[in-house]
Amino acid sequence: MYDLTSNKSLFTKNDKLLSRPASNQKILTTASALLFLGPEYNFVTNFYHTGIIKDSVLIGDIFIHGGFDPFFTSKDLDSVVLGIKGKGIKTIDGNIYDDISAMDSLVWGEGWMWDDESVYISPLTINGNELKVIISPGKPGETALVKLIPNTDYVSIRNSAVTIDTGKSAIIITRDWANHRNEILISGKIPKSAKEESASIGIYNPPFYFLRLLKESFERNGIKFKGNIDTLTMLNPQEKLFSVKHNLEPVINHTNKVSDNLCAELILRALAFEKSGIHASAKKGIAYIDSLIVRTGLN
Repeated sequence: MYDLTSNKSLFTKNDKLLSRPASNQKILTTASALLFLGPEYNFVTNFYHTGIIKDSVLIGDIFIHGGFDPFFTSKDLDSVVLGIKGKGIKTIDGNIYDDISAMDSLVWGEGWMWDDESVYISPLTINGNELKVIISPGKPGETALVKLIPNTDYVSIRNSAVTIDTGKSAIIITRDWANHRNEILISGKIPKSAKEESASIGIYNPPFYFLRLLKESFERNGIKFKGNIDTLTMLNPQEKLFSVKHNLEPVINHTNKVSDNLCAELILRALAFEKSGIHASAKKGIAYIDSLIVRTGLN
């Protein structure tokens, strides 16, 4: 505890103990966001289209421009698809592109270790760039049952978990991290009387995860699409279809209360993007944290 007025220390405990700064850094990141972005700031995900809409056919491409929204979910995506359907569009005769030019190419946080790969950073984020895997018992001697939320074919599953008559549950759920593959690996055993086991798994290459979930939502809602999905920078202004917004304040609350790493990294890049407009980086975001510290009169 430090008195800034009298410029002296009031109380210390374990002040010489070496420890990782970890969540304390989130306080500086979120305080900088409140100062330089403001509490009214919204993370915005914009959907655009090229070409024209004629006879229920969108003759053109769809572009999604990400704004580092950590709260964007499959529910938001389905709402956009229903909105597109509500415009009378039944067929998309073109391609769908993620515009991820708002960020640089570094998909990990600065200083993250190789085993922090569970969360990837992208200007287009959906479901926290994770997928929930739920395991439940089947018949004894047979493989356990697997359910995915959201249900998607973006991942493959290698399931060797076995249902047993009695005993303790010992299930391992992971992903093929080493080979950067979206293959879910499930092993172990689960008693026939056991409750569900679950784990949230980080997805490799979240922009394409976003695109695949969008394509699958189109299929569920009766919108025909046979084009390609890819990443591409939108060079010229296009006609806006929809925008999805989430306010900064609840994101800050969540970031600090549960120490959410992805939220903190996205807030940092939103700071950089709002000031630079393109290729946001951690370095550019940290410059605003430096400004916050300077404003307090500290070094």
